[in-house]
Amino acid sequence: MPKAGLGDKILVAIRGQMRKAYVVGAHVHRQMRQHGVPSTDTNNIVLLEEEGNPLGNRVMKPIPAKLLEKRDHAQFSKVLALANKYI
Repeated sequence: MPKAGLGDKILVAIRGQMRKAYVVGAHVHRQMRQHGVPSTDTNNIVLLEEEGNPLGNRVMKPIPAKLLEKRDHAQFSKVLALANKYI
């Protein structure tokens, strides 16, 4: 079964509609954790509009600082700009 990691673009179903989203936080099993990548207690995503812009205007949960490496990607940099905290 394929798994999504931090920063991956995924397709999710919400109320019967298919939406694209970026994974910004992932609950990882204790044995599968990587050094330097924080694990959250929930899975967190940022929903995207049809054009690829973030649907909301704020990201309330802290985002792992490891995702700052993807700042070169134009759509993902918009998500990073909405974040308040980095861990």
